[in-house]
Amino acid sequence: MESTLGLALIFYYLAVLASRRRLEEAVVNLMIAAEALLITKNECIQANLSRRLSTLIAENETEKAEISEKMRELCDLRSDIVHGRGKKPSLNNAQILFNYVRRAVERGLSLKHFSKEDLIAKLDKA
Repeated sequence: MESTLGLALIFYYLAVLASRRRLEEAVVNLMIAAEALLITKNECIQANLSRRLSTLIAENETEKAEISEKMRELCDLRSDIVHGRGKKPSLNNAQILFNYVRRAVERGLSLKHFSKEDLIAKLDKA
């Protein structure tokens, strides 16, 4: 998982830098970081990212449902930004996404002995 985790860390860092300039850049880079950790090619990004991220970082079932729902909203926001629909992220949404991705990277570091494929398989079974 080293290269995947490294890629996620790069985009996480870029999001930190971007957050000082534009929230839109931060949201896009944070989503790329999350996707680098938890998405493979040719799959439904929104549903799988929301489910896997919530499974990875949630402390309980209630939080898992809340994170999954919020991530779906944030995926829609990212899509609106990328496709020029004029939607602007709030500071609160950027901070929530930043926290989610930070927690995912931390968990990824603690699970670095798994390959990306093994991690995704475990998350999909949970």
